[in-house]
Amino acid sequence: MQKTEEDADRVKMIAFINMKSGGLQGQQVFDALVAKLGEQNVYDLIKDHGPEIGLKQNRHQKNLRIIACGGDGTVGWILAALDKANMQYRDLVSVGIIPLGTGNDMARFLGMGRGYQGENLVPVMRALTEESTRLLDRWSIDVEPTSFTGDTNIKLPQPVFNNYMSFGADAQI
Repeated sequence: MQKTEEDADRVKMIAFINMKSGGLQGQQVFDALVAKLGEQNVYDLIKDHGPEIGLKQNRHQKNLRIIACGGDGTVGWILAALDKANMQYRDLVSVGIIPLGTGNDMARFLGMGRGYQGENLVPVMRALTEESTRLLDRWSIDVEPTSFTGDTNIKLPQPVFNNYMSFGADAQI
């Protein structure tokens, strides 16, 4: 599908930053993104108690691009909130990563870098609006008690998994 300048104008970009990730890098990235995107489009995940506020404010946005700034846990947090969000065009939302901190396996595997080192954020933002997207294999697990466990109240802390790499037979296929 060929994109036109008119299509590019309809893309809206927001960013969620986990200020606890990456030491002092979170504040540096926050300030840089506020300068590029505007204060109304950059959300502090800690201060806002998660991504729900930003997702609710942008729930009717057709071509929403999200920049997740943090580690694998931050990306999972945003994706889990997207699963629950009442977004009109959820299937058209794309998520890119600016990896902060040390837990950046997903960003590394998806070719989004090993970790932020103070570089210019404009190429990252441009890539999120111009490059093709890839689907991420996401699945959830429900655990039901059996007569063997004896426990009737089993609850996983994070029942949704993001499968972005594999070493088994499915990788060979």
